[in-house]
Amino acid sequence: MEIRFNACSDTSRFYASELIPSDGACRSKFQLFTELGQHDGTIEPAIGAARSISKESNSSQCFDVIRRWISDCDRHPACASSLGSPNPPTRLLDMWVEDDVVRLHITHGEVDPYIALSHCWGPDGLPGSAKTTRATLDSRMQAIQINTLPKTFRDAISICRELGIRFLWIDSLCIIQQDKEDWEKECSRMRDIYRNSYLTISVTRSRDSSEVCFSTRETRHLSTKVGTIEHEGKSCDVLSRESISHYEMGSSDSIPSQSFPLFSRAWTFQERLLPRRVVHYGALELIWECNTLSDCECTASQELLAGWEWQRGPKVLFSKIMSQPRQGPQFRQKLAVLLRRFSLMKLSFDSDRLPSLSGISQALECEETGEYLAGLWEKELSWMIGWINMGNDACRPSCKPAPPTWSWMSLENSWMSWNYSQDLSQYSEWATAWPNGQDLALRNTTFETLIVQCTIKSASCIPLAKHDAFGRVTSGILGISGRVAPATLRDDHFCERNGIQQRFVPDARSEAYLYEPGQTVHCLMIGMMSEKSKQISRPGHPFFIGSKGSWPGTKKRSWGAQV
Repeated sequence: MEIRFNACSDTSRFYASELIPSDGACRSKFQLFTELGQHDGTIEPAIGAARSISKESNSSQCFDVIRRWISDCDRHPACASSLGSPNPPTRLLDMWVEDDVVRLHITHGEVDPYIALSHCWGPDGLPGSAKTTRATLDSRMQAIQINTLPKTFRDAISICRELGIRFLWIDSLCIIQQDKEDWEKECSRMRDIYRNSYLTISVTRSRDSSEVCFSTRETRHLSTKVGTIEHEGKSCDVLSRESISHYEMGSSDSIPSQSFPLFSRAWTFQERLLPRRVVHYGALELIWECNTLSDCECTASQELLAGWEWQRGPKVLFSKIMSQPRQGPQFRQKLAVLLRRFSLMKLSFDSDRLPSLSGISQALECEETGEYLAGLWEKELSWMIGWINMGNDACRPSCKPAPPTWSWMSLENSWMSWNYSQDLSQYSEWATAWPNGQDLALRNTTFETLIVQCTIKSASCIPLAKHDAFGRVTSGILGISGRVAPATLRDDHFCERNGIQQRFVPDARSEAYLYEPGQTVHCLMIGMMSEKSKQISRPGHPFFIGSKGSWPGTKKRSWGAQV
């Protein structure tokens, strides 16, 4: 049996110690700890301290934890309230009507504290009782019987009332469904709707609205007294429980899994990143994220993931992007991580790909980034157009009009990556493009970053909706000037030029049948990357995008011969 003592690197405290079976047969980890807050002073017993989780997530203990998180968050400079900014939700649910009744409330521009709900609609959509239409709008402004609503909505109403917040925003009830103009208008407000919320409730554990927010926790994660110790003259109970894994919540780049169904849905990505604070109702415990930090009900995440992923989760990462200059290598690295995570997420309708990122895109756009262009930014085009699809199941969306093919948003079921890094070691497979092609390669021993080799002549997109410049587009045009080199396609996923072979990476592998061995692909160099390793300087490596046939062509970017 191995015992690991978790000393916190930021304070003088110890968190719950872990017991790890050494026989290799059991992968479960157990924690030994004393109850957090049980002791006077700042020094905890060496065995560590943590918080016992409640058996029920709707208990008074859980609501006390949420109130404590909110109180602490109110003192964070990065989490300052943005209430009072323009563009509030058009409609909110008023909780203070009767015990069994709520109703739709028209805001008329005023901004009162409200809670927003982030939830899964589910593969079968929502029942009629969970949606507002033109036909039901007037009656819903008079009264909505709570018992007619899905379980997820009923629990969200209970949370609002317990926290003393009068108003609640739920997309399907506060946006008029099957009304194109109202949907586009409210979709353009997503940034402000979530950013201005007092709190966002994330039903992370549920796959659809029929499932509840609240849960009964598994007995193995509940605390059991196993002994006592003496500390500063006082007797302290020693508690034990099976550890809860926090990796998937903490990682900024993990693939969404069955443990957190909500994280697999594209719409909920901005619903997680835009609010100043979110409480996640997981199956095992409550989890907290704000613009400053992340925490969990059991408190063990603070140390078990210290110095690793926990404080670099998507929400904190996005907060750092918003507080720092939106240009340069660090910005690119953070943005690429977030967009890669988004590219893995699923949609019920592929036409929602651009709208589901519109709130984040609207928040990011500034003078430093330039104009937003269907998933890319004007002043970052020189590296963003070099996207690489790493997935095997990517396909073009069926919706019309579709995003322009030079945008990574033109693919569904993708897994995107970008060559933004100053360190090429992690891209060794992609950093060998025609190294002997002296007609293309340039030597540069000074820089360790992307050296732009093309010029963006023009770039524009025409929005489809008059209310939302960050949503769907009717068309997009990108003009690039640079050096072009022809190469011959082979039958083994390579192309060849002057006897030098280079891997050929299609944007969508489902389109491979369109291209035959012997065809010519014209490759436009978009950049060079050079690296220095200790005393050795290496020449620049070219990065390309390609098009079959003559160049320039009307296909924009239909293939990428990229490295």
